[in-house]
Amino acid sequence: MRLDESFLERKVSQVELCLFFLFVIFYFFADSIYNFLVQPYADAVEGEEGRRLIFTALHETFFTYIKVALFASLFISLPFLLIQLWIFVAPGLYKNEKSVVAVSYTHLRAHET
Repeated sequence: MRLDESFLERKVSQVELCLFFLFVIFYFFADSIYNFLVQPYADAVEGEEGRRLIFTALHETFFTYIKVALFASLFISLPFLLIQLWIFVAPGLYKNEKSVVAVSYTHLRAHET
């Protein structure tokens, strides 16, 4: 096994552990997160009769909360994932290639506002 493969496996396992722990944490709060996400819809249809969100099958509630927890954990762990990706890729780039990435990042940040 090469050193690079070991390094990559370590970075991937760190990201997997981060995602797993965040997923477990967010699964306990999935109901609150789901209610927060559907609140604008609930406010929009507040006075109308027969307008509400329902689950038409027993397993839909479970899978909806799984999806909410998964997307929340991906959203929160994305900075960590990108940092780990950069730590793996950066040593293989030339100095001018690293500066292109930095300029691109700065350019993207400038156009956010």
